[in-house]
Amino acid sequence: MENIMMESGNDCPVVKTRRSLTERLFDMANQYRKEGNFRQAAEMYWTLVEAHAGTKQAGEARVVLLEIADEYECNNARRMARSIYERLMSLE
Repeated sequence: MENIMMESGNDCPVVKTRRSLTERLFDMANQYRKEGNFRQAAEMYWTLVEAHAGTKQAGEARVVLLEIADEYECNNARRMARSIYERLMSLE
C-alpha cells in the first residue's frame, strides 16, 4: 500500500495509507460503534452488506450485525434483534 502525506488539522494521523472505499466504510462504522453511535454504525454496516456484497468488509459487517442482534436479544430487545435477523435472512 502506498502512503500519502496529509496535513493534520484534527485527530487523524498525518500519514494515511491508501485503502479501499469498503475498508474505509467498515473502519468508519467501527468508529461510530466505538463512540456509541449505534444507529449510524448499523446504517453503514447495512450499506456494506447490501450494496457491497461479496467484499471482505461485507462479510465482516454481517458478523458485526449478528453481534449487535445478539446484544439486543440479551438485553430483552427481541424485536430489534428479530428485525436484524430477518433482514439478514432476506439477503441469503
